[in-house]
Amino acid sequence: MVSASKGHAHEAGIKAALKTVKILREGGETGKVDIDKKEEPYLDRIEATLKDLPEDESEFITDMMDEVDAGKFVPAKYEII
Repeated sequence: MVSASKGHAHEAGIKAALKTVKILREGGETGKVDIDKKEEPYLDRIEATLKDLPEDESEFITDMMDEVDAGKFVPAKYEII
């Protein structure tokens, strides 16, 4: 189980997602989860993406601000920045 104290939800979310990938992968290997062979590379891609995410939430938000459409998303409305 992954738990998060206040202020550590981002890091806990990454850990939970990595744990989910691990469980899915193990389930596929044991036959408990039916994962088509063509879907297996996506687990690798998801895992790699998660491992590349910054552990610091502020750094993550700063990185993502370059990706958002400011005309559709106004960070100030959500007290993000």
